[in-house]
Amino acid sequence: MANILIQGKNHDWSDVKIYIMGKEIGGITAINWGIAKEKSLTHATGQEPDGAAHGKKTYKCDFTLKLAAALEFEAIAKAAGKNVTEYAPFLIIIAYAEKTVEGAFVVQKFPPTQVTKILDVDLNDAGEDVSEGGTTIVRKYTAIAGKII
Repeated sequence: MANILIQGKNHDWSDVKIYIMGKEIGGITAINWGIAKEKSLTHATGQEPDGAAHGKKTYKCDFTLKLAAALEFEAIAKAAGKNVTEYAPFLIIIAYAEKTVEGAFVVQKFPPTQVTKILDVDLNDAGEDVSEGGTTIVRKYTAIAGKII
């Protein structure tokens, strides 16, 4: 069975539903998201820092699609007369369930136990990857986001 990496953890496709631009995407092989916050040391008198200043938050995500799914995804932007990196903002929804062991059975929990929404996604770049010994061509997309909930 094919698997997908979500935040570095392997999931069966039967456990995952991913929607990009309102459409369920089937050829995704990996997706990650995260948050960063600007921080810097502050100094009063002397050479040693006396605290930290906190700045703005930055949200980011990246995902990888098999070539056929990537072409379908990029066709949405083309239909709007735009390049895929110009088509923004859009929403990504990731819904997935964890499997648990109950007695001698593996039980899948649906409805999803985890739902993540990546809001106001704006792609920075798109690149293809062909690896030696690989059997598929994939495109990796990196993006900034307005918020992750």
